[in-house]
Amino acid sequence: TCQSYRGGTFNHCLPAYVADANKRVINVENQQGEVLGRSVIKLTHILGKDGQSHPAILLEPIYTTSEIASIYRGIIRVALEKARATGAYLVMRTEFMVHTGASNERAIPVIETEAAKQNRNYSNRDLEIFIPQSFNPYEYSDSLGGVISYFDRYVSLSNAVIVSP
Repeated sequence: TCQSYRGGTFNHCLPAYVADANKRVINVENQQGEVLGRSVIKLTHILGKDGQSHPAILLEPIYTTSEIASIYRGIIRVALEKARATGAYLVMRTEFMVHTGASNERAIPVIETEAAKQNRNYSNRDLEIFIPQSFNPYEYSDSLGGVISYFDRYVSLSNAVIVSP
C-alpha cells in the first residue's frame, strides 16, 4: 500500500501508528498468518448536533486482497465492539475519497447491517471530527484526504455513517 515501509509513497506517516496511542490497526489473517484485510481505527471525538464533544472512533477504509464479505464483517464487528467498550460513536465516511482513491462502498452496507443486528442506531450525515496532535509530524487518513500535517482542530467530514455507542 502507499504506507508500506518498503518504499510506500506515504511511509513517512508510519511512525504515527507506533507513537500515537489513539491509533490501531485491525487485521484479518488466514491460518498461515497472511493479512487478508486491514483497517485503521482512530480514537477521537466529534461535535454533536448539540454542539458538545462526543468520543468517536474513525474507521478508515478497509483494504483487502479479497471481496469476501466475512473480511468486512470481521473488521466492522471489532470496530463496533471497540466503540461500544469505550462509549464512542463509530464513524465511517460513506463516499468515494477523490484525493486518495479509497472507497467504503462495500463496507457501508455491512456496517449498517451489523449495527442493526446489535440494535444500535445509525444515520448518515455531515459532521465535524477532531484531529488530535500526533507525535509524528505527519499522519495519513484516507477519510480526511491523505497526508495530514495539521492537528488539534476540527475538520468537516461529509457523508459519514455514524453508529451510536
